[in-house]
Amino acid sequence: MSNQRLLAIGFLLIGASAAFVLERISDLVLGWVGVANGDVFGGIHLSTLVGIALAGALAAAAWMNPRVQEAGQGVAAELRKVTWPTWPELKAATAAVLVATVVAALLLGLMDFVSAKVMSDWIPSGIRWAQGLLG
Repeated sequence: MSNQRLLAIGFLLIGASAAFVLERISDLVLGWVGVANGDVFGGIHLSTLVGIALAGALAAAAWMNPRVQEAGQGVAAELRKVTWPTWPELKAATAAVLVATVVAALLLGLMDFVSAKVMSDWIPSGIRWAQGLLG
């Protein structure tokens, strides 16, 4: 796969994400302005069309910018140099993350239990004991 193709796929994915975000923003703006966000074409809302149009315009402007093209080509070239993990390496790394997560969860749960016990039982008991000594 060529760097140009990788760059085009990246732009499409970023444009789709931007369309989703811009659709939500245009929905809010249309509501704030007081424009009805009704169906325009068989279930497609006005805010969806506005979001897609804005994302398409931004993606086209970025695609035509030579500095963005150059930076994208650099990113694609660097991605070609990446050595991806093998399946056994991936399984080992995933297992290590899962074990570390479980250990961290157990430690945090133990600390939470002990601190709750100290706050709810030991400190009030100590206060009552000290009051008994003074009273």
